[in-house]
Amino acid sequence: MFCLPACDFDARAVENENHCDFRKLRSLLIRTFMLDLISTTEESHYENYRQQQMETRKYGERKVKKFNNPKFQEEEEQLRRRFTEQVKAEEARFRQWEQHVSDPAHARIGS
Repeated sequence: MFCLPACDFDARAVENENHCDFRKLRSLLIRTFMLDLISTTEESHYENYRQQQMETRKYGERKVKKFNNPKFQEEEEQLRRRFTEQVKAEEARFRQWEQHVSDPAHARIGS
């Protein structure tokens, strides 16, 4: 158990190295165990997740969305409609441009 020395105000200043070795201890623990944390995460947690996903999904199948919130579905539909409208507007603009370019009067002007 660590006993932190009291400051003048009877408050603990754990970040102040003049009063406490907490920063040094924290740094030591992070340096010592960071590689272990990384390898454990990779070898254990990620592999367990990967195995679970491989067992529950077919290859190439998209991950099932967990959010069935009506608000999100409504927003998604609005975005989908807006995107479709923008695509249709761009297609119409492109067709107008295409007709303008293929217009015989326009072709004679360029000759």
